[in-house]
Amino acid sequence: MTEKMYPQVVDVHALVGRYPGGRYREHSPTSAEALRDDVIIPALQQHGSVVIKCDGDQVIMGSSWLEELLGGILRNEHYKHITQRSEFDKLVILNFNPETDDLARANDIIDAQLKRNTANG
Repeated sequence: MTEKMYPQVVDVHALVGRYPGGRYREHSPTSAEALRDDVIIPALQQHGSVVIKCDGDQVIMGSSWLEELLGGILRNEHYKHITQRSEFDKLVILNFNPETDDLARANDIIDAQLKRNTANG
């Protein structure tokens, strides 16, 4: 019998607090780059998928931080071949508060990077 792999839950608030800071590691220890490279990418490689949990008003994410986090996954050497949303959605499950605009911004970021991945072939 093969072992079923379950997604790893990444609780953004628990890891970076209410106000994550900066796109890049040199900007802040709670940067999107640090969370992506130190937590999310390793979890993807170990578990095959992740749930990124952001509970609405508990985490205030700037657009550039969110872009670096999510777009950066798709720019990573292991995932830059992904061009279809359905393929991304098997890897990364977004658990965002639907009462905020965070989910809509996240979806726009993902779709834009998927288009770039397609264009870069």
